[in-house]
Amino acid sequence: MANSKRIHFISSIISTTLVLYVFALLGLVVYVSNNLSKHLKENILLQVVLDKEATADQQIEISNYLKSAEYVKSFEFIDSTRAAKDFIAETGQDFIADLGYNPLSSSFDIYLKQEFSDQTSANQIMNSLRKFPACKDFKYQETLIDQINDTFKSITPVLLGLTLLFFIISVILINNTVRLNIFSQRFIIKSMQYVGATRSFIIKPFLIRGIWNGLIAGVISSLLIFNTTYILLYIMPYLEVVLPDFDRGINLSLLLIMTVVLSLAGIILNATCTWVATRKYLKTKIDELY
Repeated sequence: MANSKRIHFISSIISTTLVLYVFALLGLVVYVSNNLSKHLKENILLQVVLDKEATADQQIEISNYLKSAEYVKSFEFIDSTRAAKDFIAETGQDFIADLGYNPLSSSFDIYLKQEFSDQTSANQIMNSLRKFPACKDFKYQETLIDQINDTFKSITPVLLGLTLLFFIISVILINNTVRLNIFSQRFIIKSMQYVGATRSFIIKPFLIRGIWNGLIAGVISSLLIFNTTYILLYIMPYLEVVLPDFDRGINLSLLLIMTVVLSLAGIILNATCTWVATRKYLKTKIDELY
């Protein structure tokens, strides 16, 4: 009997841990996708090309405006000399030696915040910058931003659908595991009921066990997902870009949050399934237990 209880206890924790772990992995995929979208959008360049005759005062005026603009994540002033050096370094062609002068203009390289990285916002921003006489031309990667937005618009419903589907599967799997455990003790439940025990008295120990199972599974699954994330960071260090909350040290606050969330999920699922399954056998007639 003791071995049977131990087996049911272990099987319940293992099944719940696996369900929570895979569910957390799916959550990690959603988290990475959102961060990847943000990273890509915030690294699309809006280049403001200045007039060749732009004065230092005009450059400072534009710079001060960009510092206070709500849509700017960061910006950099590139003077014509640096622009020429960068072009020569990239192409290997010294066009200044051939032409005898530098035809390139100074510019501001602007990186927009995520919420402003769409074509409509970019057009409004460029229109607002046209009030400065020194702003001669604008270069923005319209096609790239459209491709990014279209890609993530198509991915989002798929991820949401997978999340909902796996949530349903998770509930079914945990429910079946709990029901099997309760099924093995259905005669004990009925015997307690026949000797006069109240429903709450009968359900309480099963409910407490379910809560403990969910708590233990939540702690184990959070440690697994945390270790998985760090392993991925060591194998693919470039993921640090889309996993900014995970550093190479132990992030205890993040681990605590993950443990609390997964433990609560495990407790709620196990406790609910235990309560439903136990009540079912309390309502079942003795002849139907066989």
